[in-house]
Amino acid sequence: MVTWNALVADSPEASSTWTENSCTTELASLFVLGDTTKCPIQSFEILKSDDSAILSSDALYSRLDLASRADSMAAVKVDTGVSMTDGTVVTLEVDFVIKALADGGEQASKSIRIVITICGSETLSAVDSSTFTKTLDIGPSQSAFSIDLPAMFQTSDSYCPAYSYHIKTDNTALALATEPSVDDTLNFYLSGTSLQLFPQTEKVHSFFVYAVSASGHQVTR
Repeated sequence: MVTWNALVADSPEASSTWTENSCTTELASLFVLGDTTKCPIQSFEILKSDDSAILSSDALYSRLDLASRADSMAAVKVDTGVSMTDGTVVTLEVDFVIKALADGGEQASKSIRIVITICGSETLSAVDSSTFTKTLDIGPSQSAFSIDLPAMFQTSDSYCPAYSYHIKTDNTALALATEPSVDDTLNFYLSGTSLQLFPQTEKVHSFFVYAVSASGHQVTR
């Protein structure tokens, strides 16, 4: 931790948001003020990893899209040049320094390394492609039977695993698939990344679990 009169560089991660082909990093979350009643941060300077200035002719100038940075308080946008779902897998590593300057002259710097993996050509598959069957008894002491869904699916790219899970009663495109009925949801439902089987009605329930990656690839079981 590096401490000045009013400024401390001691925030581990910045918040980030995605646009179509870039990741925007908010700068304020990287720094905290030792005294919030005075000496506010007035600007953020973006430098090379060796603390030297970034020139408009430098590749880093384009990668960080500094030309579009509205003012010295604006966020940094890492321009990947790749659409999130264009079928390309790219891993980018970007190193730079952010210097925060407060009124009164106090300052703090933080070295930044951003690693971005864009998913798109990964393949999801079920670990076991056979139909999963389970017989459960109905009774007052019956508890839910839990199934860990990440363990049921695998990906060809470890950086791009299944991102979300869904239960549908037919096997088609996710957006067109049929939602379970009210009666169904009393007997099976999702809890985070776990499938919960909790028999309430005596019948055979058939359904599909969809695993979907961040780029929209899907697989069912």
